Amino acid sequence: MRQESAESRRQLYIPAGFAHGLLTLEDDVVVMYKVTDYYDGGICWDNPEIAIPCPCGAADMIVSDTEHRLPLLKDFAKPFAYNGQPLEPLKASELA
Repeated sequence: MRQESAESRRQLYIPAGFAHGLLTLEDDVVVMYKVTDYYDGGICWDNPEIAIPCPCGAADMIVSDTEHRLPLLKDFAKPFAYNGQPLEPLKASELA
């Protein structure tokens, strides 16, 4: 888990097809991110198979209706091509 703030001014690169989630710990937060394409899907945020530690209880979270309908990881229809081989690190020239 990674925690960021406006003061840190850091960015995080998330490759296409890499599952990720965002949780804001304060009210009135603006999150901006750049994407390569529109994608409407995902996996359930409180998936027991993944067991991501959450700093707050589920009752305290505001989760959209769309997110409540997302499947568990085991039921996720994977639209991204992946052959099971570890991904190669990106070269700095590929990030430009």
